[in-house]
Amino acid sequence: MKHKASYLASGGLFCPFCHGDDIEGGPVDISAGEASQEVTCLKCEAVWHDVYTLTGVESVETPENT
Repeated sequence: MKHKASYLASGGLFCPFCHGDDIEGGPVDISAGEASQEVTCLKCEAVWHDVYTLTGVESVETPENT
């Protein structure tokens, strides 16, 4: 994966193998504090997994009992 650092810095906007911008993500699999997504480059046909981790929490509704 020769463009891994720039792929991560860009937020995943291009293929980390050929640097092409025609990429497509599949469904996101979620488990405790982490998620992953299979991504495919439609130019060079490389396939990889993007890995997402929990980085914060936002309150949507506060329980009345707290």
